[in-house]
Amino acid sequence: MVQLYFDYTLEDSELSKLDEIFMLGYDVWADGIATEAYLKGCRASRKYHQGTWHALEQEGEILSALILYDNGFNLPGGSYGIGSVATLPKLRKTGLASRLMRHVIDNAGSHETSSFYLFSDIDMSFYEKLGFAAVLNRKSEGLMIRSGNNRKGNSHASESIDYF
Repeated sequence: MVQLYFDYTLEDSELSKLDEIFMLGYDVWADGIATEAYLKGCRASRKYHQGTWHALEQEGEILSALILYDNGFNLPGGSYGIGSVATLPKLRKTGLASRLMRHVIDNAGSHETSSFYLFSDIDMSFYEKLGFAAVLNRKSEGLMIRSGNNRKGNSHASESIDYF
C-alpha cells in the first residue's frame, strides 16, 4: 500500500531518506556529475533547507516526492511554491506525482484563497491537467500558477517571484 508521509526536512530527517528523495531526479538534474557530488550539492542547497518534503512511500521505498515552500522566493502572501517534483524513473507516467500534488494542494492552506506556484522544466501539459496555467516563461522553465478555486493567477505579481 502506498502511504503519504510529511515533514521531511534537512534539519530533522534521516539523511538516507532525503538522499533517496534527491536521487529521484538524478537522471534529469545531475548534468553528468558523480552521484556523491550530486548528493553533496543537494544536501547543501539553501532552497532545500527552506521547504518541507512530501513523499509517497511504499514498503520503505520513496516512490515520488516534492518540496513545498510556504514563504521566501518573493512568493505573495497566502501562496505556496512547489518544487523538485520527481518520481522513480521506472514509475514515471503512472500517476504517482499527480496523486501527490493533488494531496499536497488539497491539504495546504485555504483551498479558496491559496495560490500555488511552480517552475516547470517538463512539458507544461502535465501541470495544466492539475489546474496550473503558465504565466511567465524564463528560458526553458515556465512559471505556472494554480490559484484558489482554480482561478487564473495574477501574472503581474508573478514577475517578482524568484526561481525555487
